[in-house]
Amino acid sequence: STIIDKKEGVRLTVGTDYTGLGKVQYILAEAELPILDSEYGEGVDLTILVPFDQAGAAEKKLIEGTNGRCRIEKLDEVYFGIDDGKIILL
Repeated sequence: STIIDKKEGVRLTVGTDYTGLGKVQYILAEAELPILDSEYGEGVDLTILVPFDQAGAAEKKLIEGTNGRCRIEKLDEVYFGIDDGKIILL
């Protein structure tokens, strides 16, 4: 059995157009925020997981880094853990 530290987080959807995708991915990688899911259509919607205490700062970085061209929607608050580098939603 494995012991996992349970952390509180927020799932957010970050929407952008294709030209802004690279910048959003760069910001997320720099902040070490994982992408849980991605949907491609007319634009791109990324579902990300942000530790609860970093949510405000992450939103601010995304908005400033894309010059306000991304949209951010809060989906829900979740608990998560990390086991061997893999994120587990609890």
